[in-house]
Amino acid sequence: MAGTVFTSALAHTLRRTLEGLDKDEYMASQRVFPKWCPEKKMEHAYEDILEMVGPGLLSEKPEGTEIPLGTLSESFLHRFRPTTYALKIIITQEADEDCKYAEAVDAGKYLVMAAYKTQDYTCTLMLSRGFDTAYPTGDGLPVWSTAHLLADGGTFSNSLATPMSPSRLAVTTARTMASQMPDRDGTVGMVRLKKIIFPEAQWEAWNVVTKSKYAPEAGEFNAINVVESEMDLTLVPNRFWQNSSTNYAFLTDAEGGFKYRNRRSMKSKTWVDNDNDVMKYGVSLRFSASLPSNPRSTIGVNA
Repeated sequence: MAGTVFTSALAHTLRRTLEGLDKDEYMASQRVFPKWCPEKKMEHAYEDILEMVGPGLLSEKPEGTEIPLGTLSESFLHRFRPTTYALKIIITQEADEDCKYAEAVDAGKYLVMAAYKTQDYTCTLMLSRGFDTAYPTGDGLPVWSTAHLLADGGTFSNSLATPMSPSRLAVTTARTMASQMPDRDGTVGMVRLKKIIFPEAQWEAWNVVTKSKYAPEAGEFNAINVVESEMDLTLVPNRFWQNSSTNYAFLTDAEGGFKYRNRRSMKSKTWVDNDNDVMKYGVSLRFSASLPSNPRSTIGVNA
């Protein structure tokens, strides 16, 4: 039976193909941010992280006496709100008439790829703005600062005092710095380095530094490379971090680091508009790329 095929029919024909693109596992696997910015579902319209301080060290308790009472207090409040990101394409009836089905599908793929890249670009902005005072964290200071505030007074640093290019010395200096960072109660914490995130241009240097069994520096070839033998560091090259070939950062095992809060996963839809002359295909998602609530979660280098 012959019949007229309208653009509305095209919408139904393309719907399953186009709306399935946002579930493409290959495109999703190309994202970089999940390797350094853990993804978690956001349950509410905003998320608050309230830093608690205390209770300090245990006190000596003489036999038969009451256990001393610890003290907890509130410190800095960090609030995160999701943002909606969206984009659409239009497929005209003329495109349908000219047999541009394949081109429409390709355009849909580009739109989904743009959505995935938006996640990476937005998260990477937190790195490229890490030393910018215009983008403060909960204590009013940028991600990496030499003067982060302690709730009971005083400051501490999560930025190398002497910027260094990728090297064993940079790693060992950061390790020592992390191990000496004061905890929320002012006592020495228990922070360890876990990852190194850096612009793609540094990939070769960091592979040499972390994977050579012996010291890679000239004149030191007989020395054991403690970075390789004693430290289990994950390398995260980030091709979206292009502001500098010398900036990089260490991520630690302290909680409260960089976060990706997913309020709504990518959603796609097709619909017909303008008297069946065009079909529209759009994608959207809601998320918050959240700065660290705990400066101890990262150490930055601004070389």
